[in-house]
Amino acid sequence: MNEQTRYKTAPQAGIRQSLPKARPDGLAIASLVLSLVWVAGIGSLLAVIFGHSSRGQAKREGMKPSSMATAGVVLGYIGLGFIVLFVLAAV
Repeated sequence: MNEQTRYKTAPQAGIRQSLPKARPDGLAIASLVLSLVWVAGIGSLLAVIFGHSSRGQAKREGMKPSSMATAGVVLGYIGLGFIVLFVLAAV
């Protein structure tokens, strides 16, 4: 067996095209920071808005949405849920 045939690799069946790597943009960072800074619920509301804006922008550009934006949206919704619970408990 010669050197070239010994290390030959099997041909690839197909090349899968994947989305470009996600890079956090300003909206994604703002969403995460605002979700952690809970100022009378306004931070949670802005986190949800900025997070959805960032995810939509990434999808329009053909990129994978940033995980920072996703975390900001999730934490923002959790913060909004606590606001609803506080309001219902106060009534």
